[in-house]
Amino acid sequence: MSEDRELTNEERAKLLFERGQKGFESNNYLEALHYFKLSNKLIKTFQTDEYIKKCEEKVKEIREKEEKEEKEREENGKSAIDEATEECVKIINNKNYYELLGVTKETSNDDIKKAYKKLALKFHPDKNKSPKAEEAFKKIATAYQTLTDPKRRELFDKYGSEEEYREKIYQERKAQFEDEDFDPYDIFDIFFGNIDPEVLKRQRRRFHRAQQVPVNPKVAKYLPYLQLLPLFFMGLTYILPYLLRKKELYVFEKAKNYPYHSITSKLKVTYYFGQDFKDKYKDRKGFQNVEKEIEEQYLTHLKYKCEEKKQLKENIQIRLAYYGKGSYNHDLLVRELHKIDFSICEYMKKYQRKLNNEDEEQDKDTDDSDDDDY
Repeated sequence: MSEDRELTNEERAKLLFERGQKGFESNNYLEALHYFKLSNKLIKTFQTDEYIKKCEEKVKEIREKEEKEEKEREENGKSAIDEATEECVKIINNKNYYELLGVTKETSNDDIKKAYKKLALKFHPDKNKSPKAEEAFKKIATAYQTLTDPKRRELFDKYGSEEEYREKIYQERKAQFEDEDFDPYDIFDIFFGNIDPEVLKRQRRRFHRAQQVPVNPKVAKYLPYLQLLPLFFMGLTYILPYLLRKKELYVFEKAKNYPYHSITSKLKVTYYFGQDFKDKYKDRKGFQNVEKEIEEQYLTHLKYKCEEKKQLKENIQIRLAYYGKGSYNHDLLVRELHKIDFSICEYMKKYQRKLNNEDEEQDKDTDDSDDDDY
């Protein structure tokens, strides 16, 4: 009987049923249900009907559980955001910087910094999901900047309220406070990124001076194009390697520019090639060496594909560490993990052994030939 004969409906149904059983045993009920239904279309059996019923029940249970968990997450998330927003509003409405930071007039600068650090981490917009978080974060930074600057702190203590203090600052800012226009994220970076505040001040001053430099009207019309030059060169450095890259003579997967295919005579490797390859080896000169190269390159191709699978597994395992067992995301990732097919890695090992044996046989033939000559 030929190995290439077409499978009967009964054989196909059996294969699909076995795949469904594997999916069912690994708790992948949706995939199992798919295979059982396909099997049932070919040949309807009582056993397949029973599995379909079980799978549908399991899928329904999982979906109901996921919907319930999603609803609970939404309710908990909404409740947490409401609570966080309430805290943000308290910060925003608090006009007393000492009270806002949870310190007193006798508190030292070091303790004020500790208080700021704690609040900044809590109300940073990247962590706090309240829509009011950024406003609260800025208010905390303003309070910190005021109370850690001796002159500003003195003025705040003198006027007692935020409104009067800020009005006085506005009037005297050019004379006393050059950098009143601060970025609250700069302060945060100084704390957590070890950035020198003096460096930030100098950078800001240089930026403002650069903004005030008059531009020649004749040059001004070309400025938009000049600003695009860096982007042009960045794009060029990205595209150039692809333009200069040498076109491959053959590949191991179907591709538009490689319409022809063939199989190596010894290890039966299927490869695809274009007109360039066909023209180069039309007289079959040096073709034996090319076939050997193809078979060796195929091993590299298999190793790359195997490495892709291993990397995918590793990435999923890393993501799994972020979710607790039993959670929706954890179960989803586990299912993805089970779907990874490592058969390419096994095939790579077998092919490597086969290639090594072929090389050994060639070496042996060469030795025998040398002995004969001797």
